[in-house]
Amino acid sequence: MSHNMRVKQALNNVVRDLKGEKFKIVVNTDRRSYCFNIIAYNEEYSEKVLIVKYFKNIDSCDDSVASELIKLAYSINGVPVVIGESAKNERLIDYVIYRRSGIIALSPKTFNALISNEREIPHVYAYRGGLYVKINGEKLRKAREKAGFSRGELAEKVGVSRKTIYSYENDEMDATLDVAIKLEEVLNEPLVEVFHLTECFKVPLAKIDMGTQVSDPLLNKLMLIMKSLGFKFVRLKRMPFEVAGRNDRNRTKLLIKSYKRRNRDMRDLRISLKIAEVLGSNIIVLAENQRVKRELEFEKSLVITPNELRDMEKNPDSFMDEIAR
Repeated sequence: MSHNMRVKQALNNVVRDLKGEKFKIVVNTDRRSYCFNIIAYNEEYSEKVLIVKYFKNIDSCDDSVASELIKLAYSINGVPVVIGESAKNERLIDYVIYRRSGIIALSPKTFNALISNEREIPHVYAYRGGLYVKINGEKLRKAREKAGFSRGELAEKVGVSRKTIYSYENDEMDATLDVAIKLEEVLNEPLVEVFHLTECFKVPLAKIDMGTQVSDPLLNKLMLIMKSLGFKFVRLKRMPFEVAGRNDRNRTKLLIKSYKRRNRDMRDLRISLKIAEVLGSNIIVLAENQRVKRELEFEKSLVITPNELRDMEKNPDSFMDEIAR
């Protein structure tokens, strides 16, 4: 089986799992230039959107890919997830959490378990060749006191220092898997935190160049108008649309696509419309002229021309009514 066929088969399995859990999805299997393979949303599962990227080897998720995924996550209230089969020369361990360039990485089996809620996944993660767990410090302290152990006595039983037990109880340090197992055996209490996929990712804004400047002057003008209305934007290089934004005041999401009447633009526009539908997002299409606008009278999209953009500058508030329709 060729590499492309293996990737498509793996993605088909993920799509099957998501559909089985009633997620609305957009799938990209053909355009390698996009930073995502699947965008999925199920409001009953979480208010956050899952942005899935598949790599056979998760080490292929480098900083450039991660940067685009993180920017997209910021703009659409999403969680980026890499799904893969291996890391370095070893297969991923099921029910273990990996990270690459700040992005959560999982085996297909782990991902399926998390979206289906078929079982609770302990927060066990791989780091520098070892396995570590998130200990609930308050539970540990209460269990130790209930058992009548001092920190020093408990430390001696599990083979760590008193200071380490103190750090566990104050959520200052994670435990190795071996130590966590010993703690639970000695105290006869579950102490390991449960891993929740949509609660474990925070956008590291300080580390990401949001890159809001674009070369297209009309697109820049539109972004300035929308910023005056409270929108925050990110510039995306590896998506079918150029810009994504959100307005935290009214919880509005917005995608912006510049259309130049190229074959690629039509393909990109169609998938952008699908993404907007799944997200419940608005989409603005910036057309070259009135003739192009007439060709693009799509449902659930707002097509504007340069002349209309000039009118918007004079009365930007009225434009919010157009978006809200």
